[in-house]
Amino acid sequence: MRRLICACALAGLFASSGCGEPEDPLPHLDTGDGCQPLLSGYDCLLPYPSDYFQVEDASLPSGHRIEVRGKAKLTTKTGVSADVNAIRPIDGFSRVPYIVFAFPNDVVPDGFVRLFDDPDASTDPKASNTLLIEEATGARVPHFVDLDARATDPLHRALVIHPYVRLNASSRYVVLVHNVRQADGTFVPPPEGFRRLRDSEGKSDPALQPLREAFELRILPAADRIGIPRSELQLGWELTTGSDEHVERDMRRIRELTLAWLKTNTPEVTITSVEENPETDVWRRIAGTVSMPLFVESTDPGAQLHRGDDGQVAQNGTAVFPFEAQIPVVVRDQFEPGRILTYGHGFFGGTNEIHGQSARDISTRLHAVLFATPWWGMSLGDSTQLADALNNRPFKTFDPLERTHQAMANWIVFTRAIEKVMPTLPAFQRPTTMGEPGVVDDGNGHTNAGQPVFAGEADAYVGISQGGILGGTMAALNPDVTRPVLNVGGAGFTHMMFRARPFNNYLFFLDLSMPDPFVQQKFVATLQRPFDRFDPATWDAYLIQDLLPDTPPRRVLFQYGIGDAEVPNVGTHLAARIAGLKLLDDGGPAVYGIDKVAPPVEGSALVAFDFGIDVKALNEQPIPPDPDNEVHEGVRRLNAALTQMETFISEGRIVNACEGRCDPE
Repeated sequence: MRRLICACALAGLFASSGCGEPEDPLPHLDTGDGCQPLLSGYDCLLPYPSDYFQVEDASLPSGHRIEVRGKAKLTTKTGVSADVNAIRPIDGFSRVPYIVFAFPNDVVPDGFVRLFDDPDASTDPKASNTLLIEEATGARVPHFVDLDARATDPLHRALVIHPYVRLNASSRYVVLVHNVRQADGTFVPPPEGFRRLRDSEGKSDPALQPLREAFELRILPAADRIGIPRSELQLGWELTTGSDEHVERDMRRIRELTLAWLKTNTPEVTITSVEENPETDVWRRIAGTVSMPLFVESTDPGAQLHRGDDGQVAQNGTAVFPFEAQIPVVVRDQFEPGRILTYGHGFFGGTNEIHGQSARDISTRLHAVLFATPWWGMSLGDSTQLADALNNRPFKTFDPLERTHQAMANWIVFTRAIEKVMPTLPAFQRPTTMGEPGVVDDGNGHTNAGQPVFAGEADAYVGISQGGILGGTMAALNPDVTRPVLNVGGAGFTHMMFRARPFNNYLFFLDLSMPDPFVQQKFVATLQRPFDRFDPATWDAYLIQDLLPDTPPRRVLFQYGIGDAEVPNVGTHLAARIAGLKLLDDGGPAVYGIDKVAPPVEGSALVAFDFGIDVKALNEQPIPPDPDNEVHEGVRRLNAALTQMETFISEGRIVNACEGRCDPE
């Protein structure tokens, strides 16, 4: 098109008085259906999350829905949809978003605030290439940036922003990128779609119209306010977090219905097996089932939530879930009943983990009868369905995880059944005849013949690894669990994935369906909001600070090891910040955003155990570690950790059980 030339054009002002509106001198962008135009000609989806994909939807609490369509939709190498949010609509983005962007250039890390840099530098435009700003308040969000170390093409390398704190719900945020350089030392040129919006060009281009108002009213003014010249901006966009109501609705509904069911129903416990003396330190190993209200279509892996005509979760009759229990020899041989201790298993594991030596040692040390039930949705029986989804139908990735909601209902019923029903069953009672194993005289002529082997409330819980992750969600929801020990847990599944060794198991299947690491990063960027439905990144906020209805005060002991190769410290620290925990001060290093507290603590705390691991070497690059190290398995075995558990569960206090800093020695 012909460019109009006039005096105002020489001044760079096409719309000045005395000049007519110029014809658009640029051809329209050829973006394709559904493409976000910012990275025109390079990528249709990125940057993501982005409000470009927000459409009106009055049926959702925010009034909006995220819809990715056309060429922006992710697919496998065979063309199968990888859009996880098409099945379960989301009304906005996660409060812990996994923010991915990229440039068609060989970007260097200079100027990005990385994981081991000063987090506060990420809020300073003079020190950080990236700024994450709450639009309404101007507050700058601390974060770090990863450059995908698994990228096979430097021109298709994802850059990922990880916020250190949870964003506010239903709030708009602006992301600004500047001063990014490429390998030859020059600044990365702004992508053409973004450049036209930044420079107020292409005003008649229909591809740019949906974004122009946001740029003129919010994105460019945000850069002005913090002193970034518009000409230096290389990328900018906005994202809006979803409502808490939408992401929490199903789980809150299940909790409400489960507690109501317990008011009028007594769980039925059926014992299916009792094994005597399976180990030298175990007296009885018991298996059975417990009845519960069912909120999924069936008890099979992959079952989806059952909903009524109004779309709300509804009870679908009753069913049973399995459990195991172990009575240690130390409880058999004492006069007093043991305490109740529930146990949460690890990554896609099962109740048989209580057979292991470390679980038995905890049980013996605490003189506790140990109880476990599977994390439906994330147990061994669900793993094959998840692997199949990732490999063949990634749009169904969250189908096998849906049962996690039922798992939380099971746990609420489980603790109540342990307290109220199981003490009445012979499997949990001592023999009736003096002289038989388990019948003890107190020395004053009294025996405990026929008595239950445990007593008290089911308030104590120990969850390790995945049990320390989902255990945070479960404890927040379960009014019975008021003294949980979360051991080597974390929050924010997507933020942990690429630094977690177990994720290698599922990367294998992603490599089959979406072999390009660039596509994998985009896929992961879409996962956090559906994870939020059961991720402790949502529910840890209700552990000790903002208790859910009908929950008594709760204390939390959160133990972790510095340099964990399976649940990375970045996830542990995020969980602690969301929960409002303080770090037990043993003279060790500070953790960003977490205050220290001197022991002993009459309340809750985060406790670090130092194994001398070079954490920077382990976690600087977002690559699942290989080989493993001793930390993840080691914390639970430390005498100091066991002493700390024992004191916390018995007395409600958190002590420093070490001489100075806590380490394996």
